[in-house]
Amino acid sequence: MKKWKKVLIGIVAVVVMIGLAGLFFASQGLDEGKQVSINEVDLSKLDDGVYTGSYDHGRWTNQVEIRVENHEMVEIRKVEGFEHKAAMETIHERVLESQSLLVDVVSGATVSSKAYLKAIEHALQGDPVR
Repeated sequence: MKKWKKVLIGIVAVVVMIGLAGLFFASQGLDEGKQVSINEVDLSKLDDGVYTGSYDHGRWTNQVEIRVENHEMVEIRKVEGFEHKAAMETIHERVLESQSLLVDVVSGATVSSKAYLKAIEHALQGDPVR
């Protein structure tokens, strides 16, 4: 076999290996993330203030701040973590509009949606920080 064919086969093999490794990384944790259950929080029991919470599931790690006034969520802000901007904005809008965590996830971003919702749930289960 000519030397250039061996080199070409070697390069193709390396590219395929890198692609497979990337695919493995990208899909890691998807099944578990899809199974995350979201629980409702009783807003009538919450004092006014800013609540912080986080959710950590591999690359779907989020920390959020939720501002509560008169037993209503009035603002949700992502502090840090995985960013799927379209899913985040849609989830925040749905939660604020419905005043509930039991909202539809964003199609095509199920795990990202659940990660944002779980971070919000964890925030509202704690005490306000200010």
